[in-house]
Amino acid sequence: MQCGASLDPDHLIVSNTYRVWSLDLRTGETTWSVMLPALVAEFTCLPGSNVVAVTENAPRDEPFAITLLDGATGATLDLLRSTETVQVIPLGKNMGLVGPDNVLTMVTRQNINSSRWTRTLTGLEAESDSIYAHPLSDDTVQLF
Repeated sequence: MQCGASLDPDHLIVSNTYRVWSLDLRTGETTWSVMLPALVAEFTCLPGSNVVAVTENAPRDEPFAITLLDGATGATLDLLRSTETVQVIPLGKNMGLVGPDNVLTMVTRQNINSSRWTRTLTGLEAESDSIYAHPLSDDTVQLF
């Protein structure tokens, strides 16, 4: 699997079952590599904040584990363990935490525990599997 969005044009973020790594596209060398304790369910590159959000598989009714990695080094920035966050999406220079009832909360990389705003995404099926964010400008994204 590879990230849908690139953190920068010279690197590619890829994943397999338990590992996420960054490849330098100029040399083919591995820039960084991180082993994770659980199966990678999905991962998202957040170019505006230079973060890779990795969602690990969780048994039903258990908290999701989402590890936030620094896009340049692979260092762990934070770990979210919550039943309230099921997906992380890019929102310009910030990130959006999507809850199980399609509630979107905008947070910053520096303070993921404090929301800037929250809104319910209407018009979606309950517990939608994936929400995609397409950047239109530095300050505007289109969600679908």
